Amino acid sequence: MRLILLILSLLIINSCEDFWIVEGCTTNTACNYNVEASKDDGSCEYAQGNYDCDGNCVLEGDNLGVDNGGAGPGLDCAGECGGSAVEDNCGACDYDVANDCEQGCDGVWGSGKVIDECGICDGDGIAEGACNCAGNVEDCAGECGGLAVVDGCGECGGDGVEGACECENTSALNEDGCCDGIENLGCGCGESGPSGCDNACGSTLENDECGECGGDGIEEACECENTSALNEDGCCDDIEDLGCGCGESGPSGCDNACGSTLENDECGECGGDGIEEACECQNTSALNEDGCCDDIEDLGCGCGEDDSCLSINELLIPDTYVISSIYPNPFNPITSITYGIPEYTNVQIIIFDLSGNKVESLINESQAPGYHSINWNADGYPSGIYFVNIIAGEFVNTQKLMLVK
Repeated sequence: MRLILLILSLLIINSCEDFWIVEGCTTNTACNYNVEASKDDGSCEYAQGNYDCDGNCVLEGDNLGVDNGGAGPGLDCAGECGGSAVEDNCGACDYDVANDCEQGCDGVWGSGKVIDECGICDGDGIAEGACNCAGNVEDCAGECGGLAVVDGCGECGGDGVEGACECENTSALNEDGCCDGIENLGCGCGESGPSGCDNACGSTLENDECGECGGDGIEEACECENTSALNEDGCCDDIEDLGCGCGESGPSGCDNACGSTLENDECGECGGDGIEEACECQNTSALNEDGCCDDIEDLGCGCGEDDSCLSINELLIPDTYVISSIYPNPFNPITSITYGIPEYTNVQIIIFDLSGNKVESLINESQAPGYHSINWNADGYPSGIYFVNIIAGEFVNTQKLMLVK
């Protein structure tokens, strides 16, 4: 009986040992490590390369991770484990830092905006036709922003007066059309009078022995002495005298004089200067300070007229000469020029182009104190920069205009 019990005990013990043995991977660094396994069955599996058992990249770097394009831990923005690709500030992912986008002057990455030569972010720089960032242009003397213009005499920066009182200020001329006490004896201001046997300016001709002015003195059959051979015109053969000498053309010009080229002006005066004023047409020296005759006043609406045509601005009298506005500017094609004068004076308003050439004269007349406006219609001119030059007494001012069509 004891023997039987001993055998049964041994059988029970061997059965229990076989029951508690668990086979599996017993290496704790393996991806399939079994903590319950007591016997390694050779089934251990390990992570590959730079990855963990879940397939995640385990490398670290400044350009790796979810913050760089959201690719995942250990990956660069191109999705490569441990790669060197970097995403720049514009979201471009590549391996070349040299082409990374730059921040524009507006603070936006990749905007491409830069500061121009005038210090303005994404500005256009110096405008076409201008010479600096302020929009100034060169005057006729080549100075940037200068005020020199070509005057009415064609001189850059000139005052318009050529030779004491000529060129523009005709109101200062005397009855001979000369300055101050200078006389015109028939050949120009300050020049000597007609001379020579032909009584012509600058002539040195003399009568020859036949009595002919400027003749060669040849005594032929019908010239000089043999008057019997002359025809009824006093000329030789079939030569006619139409009134200005044998073989010469007849009288011409509005004065019907030999060799004349004079024409009647709009006042109907032969050889006149064509000034149409309220009195005497030509004799502007007879006008008063208002540009009217005798004691007639110009209150701003014309000689002898009341001031009902004046606006409120024109009834106001400024303390100094001023250009109060040029509007619109830039313009197309009409702009209004408003200016003020504190006293009766002659006002000239002239338009010049960028080259200093005179384009148009808007006004040249005596005006009453107050504010005045005049429009310039540039419909017939091309787009570009122009200048308005205002001369009123001693006041001279030039402003820039920009015509944009």
